Amino acid sequence: MAQEEKSRSGRGSSSSTILQFVPFNSLADEGFWHRLSSLKLNRYGIDDSPIPITGFYAPCSHSQVSNHLTLLAESLPIGENDQSSMPAFSRGNRNRCPVPGTLYNTNTLEAFHALDKKSLLKEEANKIWEDIHTGRAVEDSAVLSRFLLISFADLKNWSFHYWFAFPALVLDPPVTLVESKRASEWLKSVSVACNGWRNSSLTADVPFFFISIASNSHATIIHLKDWEACQADNQKVLFGFL
Repeated sequence: MAQEEKSRSGRGSSSSTILQFVPFNSLADEGFWHRLSSLKLNRYGIDDSPIPITGFYAPCSHSQVSNHLTLLAESLPIGENDQSSMPAFSRGNRNRCPVPGTLYNTNTLEAFHALDKKSLLKEEANKIWEDIHTGRAVEDSAVLSRFLLISFADLKNWSFHYWFAFPALVLDPPVTLVESKRASEWLKSVSVACNGWRNSSLTADVPFFFISIASNSHATIIHLKDWEACQADNQKVLFGFL
């Protein structure tokens, strides 16, 4: 999700609109903490190595409301080597778009407060940049929305301290909005294409895509990896996201 921020030049006579990323609203379900507590007691012990986790969100159509990222019991890995195995979950649910993340669960409250949050957040942002360079992002666009979670689970008092963070790439110069208007001539065709994309179990939870609009205003939604299919003459290409 993106938001607009007005900025003015030093001369005060011109203005531009800077596009910014809006972070998810975040929630850790009780089932997530139950399972993390069980893993902490029975498997992890004092091992505080980073753990791969998965958050889920349902796209929100309201322009002023951020998507809500939720952590569930199945957000945590399964298998004998949980620190290296990814969580297992079913794909194709339009209201459960997966987002990969990293969990740092500390052993003490002091360690929780002592973590270098800025450094950890930068590390997650670097993963996004690396995924773009290696091409992984076009194969699995969910990695563009990586997140970070640090926590301390006080099992004696059943109390949990946690902090979510959502890295975003900072461009220099920043991206500005050139023009904003409703594409009325494409609206019906784009709407039909988006509904088809969201209703297919193969693409319902794919968060980023291209919308190719032919000269006759017919819209087709295409995976990021199929970028070359958008290169035909007289086609307009839009970048879409959930």
